[in-house]
Amino acid sequence: MITANQRTISVGLGELSITSDASVVLTCNGLGSCIALCIYDPVARLGGMAHMLLPVCRTKNENDPLPSKYIDTGAPLLITRMIRKGSQKQNLIVKIAGGARMLAVPGNSHLDIGQKNIAEIKAVLQRENLVISGADIGGGFGRTVRFQIDNGKITVKSVNGVSLDL
Repeated sequence: MITANQRTISVGLGELSITSDASVVLTCNGLGSCIALCIYDPVARLGGMAHMLLPVCRTKNENDPLPSKYIDTGAPLLITRMIRKGSQKQNLIVKIAGGARMLAVPGNSHLDIGQKNIAEIKAVLQRENLVISGADIGGGFGRTVRFQIDNGKITVKSVNGVSLDL
């Protein structure tokens, strides 16, 4: 629940947001196969969220207006920007949500973008030497993620009404 002194910033598809404003709650609404990457630095009191759509950017176009829509470019971008704003890598707490299988076609795993996204975010974070400290991933249902910057608390609410604190 949002309190009177908090304000929500919605992180849309392919976007990322970083803030040190303790009154902010970063939110990803309606995650399906997408991945929400949440990174919190309790020392710098800085939080960031990326809402990433696909595992890999095929074109590597430097002029892409939304490099954060891809996990292989968006996750490192979020990490780099947090470090530029004063975070230190060893202080980062990483949590992820999403990666649902939203389109099930028997015998066709190529359409399981959720599993590909999960595999890619794990690979990128491993390359970055970061450990995932909390996750709500997979399944066949959508989620909404809320990230409170004042305390680093992340709540994932599933479309079935189940709420989970990461």
